[in-house]
Amino acid sequence: MKILFILDFIPYPLNSGGNQAVYNMIDAVRRRHDVSICCYLDSKGAVEGCKKLQRIWTDVKFYTEISSALHPAQETALMIDDVPNTFACRCFKYLRDSMARKIARRRHKMLMKVDQKVDFVRENSILNFRGSSFSPKYHQLVWDVSRSGFDLIQTEFFSSLFLVHLLPENVKKVYVQHEINYIRRENELSLFEERTPTDYLALQDAKYREVAALSRYNYVIALTEVDKQIMLRDAPGLNIYVSPAVVSLGDKVVPAGRTSIRRTELAFVGSGSHFPNADGILWFAKEVMPVLKRKGYDLKVNVLGKWGKQIQALLKGTDSNIVFTGYIEDISGFLNDRISIVPIRIGSGMRMKILDSIVAGSPIVTTEKGCEGLPFVDNEDYMIADSPEKFADAIIELLNNPDKQRILAENIQGKLDKQFDFEAMKSLRLSFYDKLSQDE
Repeated sequence: MKILFILDFIPYPLNSGGNQAVYNMIDAVRRRHDVSICCYLDSKGAVEGCKKLQRIWTDVKFYTEISSALHPAQETALMIDDVPNTFACRCFKYLRDSMARKIARRRHKMLMKVDQKVDFVRENSILNFRGSSFSPKYHQLVWDVSRSGFDLIQTEFFSSLFLVHLLPENVKKVYVQHEINYIRRENELSLFEERTPTDYLALQDAKYREVAALSRYNYVIALTEVDKQIMLRDAPGLNIYVSPAVVSLGDKVVPAGRTSIRRTELAFVGSGSHFPNADGILWFAKEVMPVLKRKGYDLKVNVLGKWGKQIQALLKGTDSNIVFTGYIEDISGFLNDRISIVPIRIGSGMRMKILDSIVAGSPIVTTEKGCEGLPFVDNEDYMIADSPEKFADAIIELLNNPDKQRILAENIQGKLDKQFDFEAMKSLRLSFYDKLSQDE
């Protein structure tokens, strides 16, 4: 079967759960089917990742469009910096650099407004976001490539959802739902300090558009049963296949029996570019940390992943005990010595950070939203708490009970192979494509 995968990003290098999931899925499929990839490259890192992946997947054909904002911006800067060293040119460069500094200061002040009672969630919400930022050239590329004789076309992630309107009617179409976008918007709206009729109108408009686009696909792949039931509730006619993200965990597992958990440290895994992560850790810093301190627990919180300087400054300003550790080579070893927190309030789908903590043998305290869709049990595999008081109490309970730390970590690790066996997940996803191939 000839399959075209339309991706939001190049799944390489394998430095995130999302990259690993998409990479592993395509890597398995390409061994049985004729695979091509169409992707929009919007950064230098994406361009380099694509070049490296092409050297690995020599049997895969790549169709790419590089963002027009990428090279022209670099070329413009180069032209400005390479102009003759005349007085006029020096003045022009000074004005350019001065404007850049002013813009940076203005953005920093806007972020700092959260301490001045500005609604942080509203300011960063995607409630009124209406679609992707792809260029017309990429739209043309998708239009042309999709009409090149493919038997199946698959899109992934919300930015590519609406590309279904560009795809040929006579080709089977599949969408992989990593996160139900209107559920995320609904979560964000519920956290606004004030809500207006216009907000509710925007939510319903976004929901209608998303459901309408989903209905144009022949099949939708959901990562969890919870997401499947939500989508069927709102769009009963969808043909939904549940298949978790294909992630390799077994060879990374750190035994949970170690008792060296550092009782004064917590850890959070996630990139600051994903707003639910920023919201979660800010909620923890503003609401949970004060409760912990009031009860006599002054804890260090290690935040792993890539975070911008401005959001780092905001969080450190909220609580100085938050430390940004950046990229950690041995993430499992690092988490094994700490209690993992997952204070997520927004989104849907699978939380890869939960799986990272399970693999590391780290006991977990999470919100209901943070562990949504995962087949584990409260107070048996991890601890679930949604209010600041209960979240803090769960952490304190673990801090004072090393045996419970070990038992929770061992229990959930014991279920890992059964629930997320790599070969089983890969076979489940492959069986979906094999069935479609047989139906041809």
